[in-house]
Amino acid sequence: MRALVVDEDSAAASQVRVVLQHMGVSVLVAASFAAARTMAGAHPPDLLVADIDIGRSGGGVWLAALLKAGRPIAVVFLASSLPSEVLDGIAAIDAAGIVRKPLDERQLEATLSLALRRCELRSRSEIPGAGFSEAGWTDRLAVLGRVENEVVSLLMHNDVRAVAEELGISPQAVRNRLKSAFRRTGTRSQPELLDWMRKAKAAGTARFAWPEVSTPAQARAAD
Repeated sequence: MRALVVDEDSAAASQVRVVLQHMGVSVLVAASFAAARTMAGAHPPDLLVADIDIGRSGGGVWLAALLKAGRPIAVVFLASSLPSEVLDGIAAIDAAGIVRKPLDERQLEATLSLALRRCELRSRSEIPGAGFSEAGWTDRLAVLGRVENEVVSLLMHNDVRAVAEELGISPQAVRNRLKSAFRRTGTRSQPELLDWMRKAKAAGTARFAWPEVSTPAQARAAD
């Protein structure tokens, strides 16, 4: 999942970036309308988080309209105010939400979670054989990143704390990667994800290395 954050306010952009990265999202940040268009051309985002007045009044709405014309994306606006002249444009964009400045952490997290859910639902509808049919396993495994695969594979035989110790990261970081795996694969819980991974492995459709480990010590020995 890739997000493009566009805001001249570096503090606000940094706040959004940190929240998204904790959610397992890859983030690019642009400080101007022109830079955002260039970045979006090189790395098309799944999610746009833009100040509503970037570049000029209503510039964020115009930017969202341009990017949505090229591919379906989810949109979240940041706004210090909501001028009446941009309300029609906002409605036409069908944004996942608007977060008022100064940014409230809880509102920001809730709105971004909703936007990412939209991205997830769209991705699931676009993947051939999405769901748990055998035809869809190979395609869905292709969207699972290396770090998610590593964590989930170890979780097949260990708990979160043991995996964190083995990888040298915090338990929360393990949970964040697990949440990212949920979004990437369309599963909703750890048991559901692990069951799906076992079925995919048994079907011989895995495209990544599957570590055969049952304890952190065996994992080190395997390395």
